[in-house]
Amino acid sequence: MAALCGCIPIIVPITGTTKEEWFKSLSTSVILEESGECELKGIAYGLQEVEYARNTLHEVRDQQEIQIKYGQKSVRRFINDMISIFLANLELDISPKNNKILQVKDVFIVSQYQENIQIKSKDAQIKSTHLVSICIPTYNGEKFIADAINSVLCQTYPNIEIILSDDNSSDTTVEIAKSFNQESSFTFSIIEHSQYGLAPNWNFCISQAKGKYIKFLFQDDLLEPTAIEEMVNLAEQDEEIGLVFSPRTIFSNTSDNSNFLMHHEAKDVHKAWSTLKLIQSGQQLLLDPNILDNPINKIGEPSTVLIRKDVFEKVGLFNSEFCQLVDLEMWLRIMSQYKVGFVNKVLSHFRIHSQQQTRRNVALKNAILLDYQKLFQTIYNDTRYPQATRQQALYRYAALSEQSTELCQLRKQIAEEWLNISDEQIKDRYVSLLGKTHQMLLNSSIKYESLTDEEEIFANHIVKNISQGFEQPKAIQYLLAAMLYRRADQLPLQHDLSGIPRWLLKDYLQFLFSSPVNFQEPGDADNHYYYIQGWINYLHTSILKNTDSPLWDEIINNFAPIANFIPLYFNEHNLKDIYTKRGEIIEFLLKLKGYEVDYEFTDRPTSRKKIRLGVLAAYFSPGSETFAYLPIYEYISRDFEVILYCLNQTGHQLEQYCQSCANSFKLLPQNLAEQVNIIRADDLDILFIATNVTAVMNQICLLSMHRLARIQVTSGGSVVTTGMRHIDYYISGTLTDPSPIAQEQYQEKLVKLEGTAHCFSYGNEQEKIKVKVDRESLGISEETVIFISGANYFKSIPELIDTWAKIIFAVPKSVLVLLPFGPNWSNAYPKKAFVNHLNKVFSKHGIPADQLIVLDPQPVPNRQEVKAYFSIADVYLDSYPFAGTTSLVEPLQVNLPVIARRGNSFRSAMGAAMIQALDVPDLVADSEESYIQLAVTLGTDPELRQQKSAQIKEKMQGNPSFLDSRSYSAKIGGLFQELFSKYLADTLSQNFRLGDINLIIFPDWLQPEELLYQDLASVICTLTTHPDKNNITLLIDTQNISEEEADMLLSSLTMNLLMEEDVDITEGPEISLLGKISDAKWKTLLPRINTRIALATDNQSAIAQAKAEPLPSCDVDSLSL
Repeated sequence: MAALCGCIPIIVPITGTTKEEWFKSLSTSVILEESGECELKGIAYGLQEVEYARNTLHEVRDQQEIQIKYGQKSVRRFINDMISIFLANLELDISPKNNKILQVKDVFIVSQYQENIQIKSKDAQIKSTHLVSICIPTYNGEKFIADAINSVLCQTYPNIEIILSDDNSSDTTVEIAKSFNQESSFTFSIIEHSQYGLAPNWNFCISQAKGKYIKFLFQDDLLEPTAIEEMVNLAEQDEEIGLVFSPRTIFSNTSDNSNFLMHHEAKDVHKAWSTLKLIQSGQQLLLDPNILDNPINKIGEPSTVLIRKDVFEKVGLFNSEFCQLVDLEMWLRIMSQYKVGFVNKVLSHFRIHSQQQTRRNVALKNAILLDYQKLFQTIYNDTRYPQATRQQALYRYAALSEQSTELCQLRKQIAEEWLNISDEQIKDRYVSLLGKTHQMLLNSSIKYESLTDEEEIFANHIVKNISQGFEQPKAIQYLLAAMLYRRADQLPLQHDLSGIPRWLLKDYLQFLFSSPVNFQEPGDADNHYYYIQGWINYLHTSILKNTDSPLWDEIINNFAPIANFIPLYFNEHNLKDIYTKRGEIIEFLLKLKGYEVDYEFTDRPTSRKKIRLGVLAAYFSPGSETFAYLPIYEYISRDFEVILYCLNQTGHQLEQYCQSCANSFKLLPQNLAEQVNIIRADDLDILFIATNVTAVMNQICLLSMHRLARIQVTSGGSVVTTGMRHIDYYISGTLTDPSPIAQEQYQEKLVKLEGTAHCFSYGNEQEKIKVKVDRESLGISEETVIFISGANYFKSIPELIDTWAKIIFAVPKSVLVLLPFGPNWSNAYPKKAFVNHLNKVFSKHGIPADQLIVLDPQPVPNRQEVKAYFSIADVYLDSYPFAGTTSLVEPLQVNLPVIARRGNSFRSAMGAAMIQALDVPDLVADSEESYIQLAVTLGTDPELRQQKSAQIKEKMQGNPSFLDSRSYSAKIGGLFQELFSKYLADTLSQNFRLGDINLIIFPDWLQPEELLYQDLASVICTLTTHPDKNNITLLIDTQNISEEEADMLLSSLTMNLLMEEDVDITEGPEISLLGKISDAKWKTLLPRINTRIALATDNQSAIAQAKAEPLPSCDVDSLSL
């Protein structure tokens, strides 16, 4: 097994036994010798054989195949022998048929005759087992089909037929399958046909099956040897069972995929059922309250089920109108008519890989959405389903269809139901279908729609009751109704969770904090700031005041993982207080769970010459954070040893390029404590946090709460202060944080690079343009002035949209083109509602709909394709108050004039800082008025646009600082060395108790003790009488003596001085033994030393080694301070 897994097994040789003798003693030797093999491949008999084992490791599987075939032959011989023994005691009736099982006194025998042997035993009635048809639909499955077939041939159940239905593969799938025909003891039919497609091919398999049961096996999946036997055994217990399923594992051939599989959506789907028994009614499963929740397919793939063939005669075949949910729709149909069996044992293995049909289907997002709509509509229209299931399907269909009329009616209905429910009923109704529908509406697109006048009146009535507090009658009912009509920050909610019942608490916290906010009215973003400030103050005070309260333990456990702070970005307030309290809340949670967030690093090894730098990121594949942080280490000095840490490994070429820029790359395990231990074990000098930790409580956020390195640093990926105690520095720039009081916005120590804080590198980028972009395809004339922006949807707050509308209104023949749905911020956007909102705003300004174009190109365009869109435009509009950085690179690379507005904080100044770094300052505005004026001027003056474009082109050709990765790496390297030197200095100052006056002596401890005593006594006596002795630290080099010996000698000396000379050392000076310290520490320490006191017993080699010769020196008698 070790050899098959790629390891080299080493056998410890038996004394006096040669390799040949050892081989012959093995049970496998007879098998292998029969095929001419005389030794085991890939295995070393002693250390001297390691090279042989390595060179033959690739032959191990071939030897295994030899053993398997030998085993099959042995079984066949045994069966034939047994048949011969029993034939004499059997009366035979022979008719044509294949593969029958003979049962004689509980002994099962496989007959390979070409006749059907019907047996009548003299002692007992012989009963045959039922035929199972294993259906393997294939299409281009050459990579995995052999594994799948092998798993069938290993089945313990003997009465099987194999039907492989190939859907016109263009690879060698069929040829590989045919090679198994001779090995199979089962009937093996291989049917080739024209391409039917997914569901029709499954249905064709069913039409060819002769068995009582059908067992699907997909070409990339595997069965356990006892899968058929155990499933049939259960199915035979009750004739009303139509389907049997079992748990399955998921696996992948990709290396280092444990983290990926650990949280894969397909993992352990059977656990999503509320209850599962050995046998249950399908109707009972359909009434499970989680039936339509994710994971919606709680049975699994066809490879996990066994189905009676006559089931299909009653419920019909697989529905080819479905794309992704073909199997699920069939399982639900079967449940509506039959019982379902569950074998609580892993009987199959589901392979995850990029080529499988379901993964290809997932890429078709619109088709998948239609699939779900179709499924819910089908369930609702089919009276065979329970009424509660049909009702739930109807609600979900309404939500997915985004038919606002239907959703509004449903919302009103649910709200009125809440208001009519008594206090005694409210809990039971909330945990039932009504509560699920309520949650579904909260997460539906209706929350992005504006209310009608009638809805406003109804909502205002509800809100009025809420403002009276939770002590009022039906307060919770009114709260639930209000949640359907208003965002949390729009409600007059008390900062008080004590009145919220426990059954509602988690969902209420979700409502308060989790959802990204869609601001629709001017002032909403500012109001949200005050809303979050009030709640954070309340939570922070209450959590730290109620440290032993189970209620507050529950609150913090629910709040921290769901709280979404992204909406806080879109204002210009100082967020330090909020984020500091957030950090303290998260730290409290970690300590509550037993994590050790604090850590003391031991002294740095004296032999380490390089600064050990760690870079911690969620990923190193293409993305804005990878592009922004690659320059940190891409060309950093060789004075650094760089280690990359990540949570996800993809194998992408950019990830590989990042690895090539570092000394090592480590994929962290999933467990937080293990992650912490791995990073700490590397004894880092500096850790750079290269993932945003200020949006949500992600895994990098939790790691950053810990002390993982001597110095911890972050920068612009976290666009505000992290508020985290163990992040020491925030790297900004003089242009990015121009305010002289910018430090007030940071919990960390703010350090500024000259210019902008940002730099971007795209590694070995090799993207190509696959789409054609021109004005004609967008319906834009050549005369039209195109204003364009790639600002994300979340950045597009009402004030910004209003500004853009004013610009378009003021510039004749202009159009605004937006690309707001990029993947850097989210994978799901309320696109329809957002476009409707934009149109409404533009309409208020008197702007026709054709002057606004919102693009959502699919698939998501790469950087080169984004530049193609920008290249047809005339002016780029940056966002504010949250400015762009990554999004500004592409327009500048196509020489597009970019208008940015400079604000008062990092997040509002970073876009303008890049334009200033490019030395085109007149494209930077400082207010809405100047932003509009600049845009209008450029929009109406083609010559000015051309001039600015040429200016940008010239500057971009000069490799501006935000694209000069080599220069940036040098700046960051210099900064890191400076920070590390400061750390060493602070550590030395603390360890050696440095004062205002620091003196040093280098005694040679190998000199006679009386000479040493004289020198040391003279120095100490002199310093104890000095008027500034309280401010003096005497450093004593102890390189050529152990600290214990030096300490003993000095203790004896000071004791003698105290008794004989009446010397008082209690008030100074401080005396510190240096011990063996590294060159880096000497380099840091020497500038802090005022004078070296020369001794008669000076250790000249120690002085030279410490490079202390340049220090001012004097003898003790002439000491002058």
